This record gives sequence, C-alpha cells and structure tokens, in this order.
Amino acid sequence: AMMDPRGKVVRWQGQLAGIRENLPDAPEARRNALLVHMFPGRPHEGAKHLPSVVLFFGDDCFQEVKDLTAGSWIVFEGRLVEPGRSSGGEEAPEVLQLRHV
Repeated sequence: AMMDPRGKVVRWQGQLAGIRENLPDAPEARRNALLVHMFPGRPHEGAKHLPSVVLFFGDDCFQEVKDLTAGSWIVFEGRLVEPGRSSGGEEAPEVLQLRHV
C-alpha cells in the first residue's frame, strides 16, 4: 500500500500563473488561491491552462502574497491537501494549504 501523502509539508518552486481572491462559498482558510505551474510539470494533455499546483490560503498569508505578480518564480511551502492525478483522462492539480511563500 502506498503511503498517503496528505498532510505532508513540501517545499517546492514554480512559476506563479495567477492569484484568485475571495472565492465564493469557501472557508476562510481557503478563500484565496495561488495557481502555480511547475517545471517539469506533469504533462497535462490538451490542458495546458491547468496549473500544476493550487495553493489555498487565508487572510493570515495575505501580507506574504500581496506583492507577488503573475509570471514570477516563487518558492513556497505548503501542506499537501489532495495529491494531483493525471490518469483516466481526468486531470487534477496538486492541492496544498499555503504556509509560506
């Protein structure tokens, strides 16, 4: 049996694709999200627009995030919430809860 990676803290780097703020119906800790492309990322066939990683964050991380701009390279630390997958024609990014960026 493979070890469940959820809850593991990882430190990765990637290119910031965008920031989404005030997501509707989201709990406070997941109200905002950084979308990050990793290189080499998982090959997303026909889904180049999909980020490799979605980093959720709440207002507590806002000071760290507010000066980031899309296209910049970032190093981030987060706790794995949902591992990504790319099987059976279904693509899903890695989902993390942001700790530091």
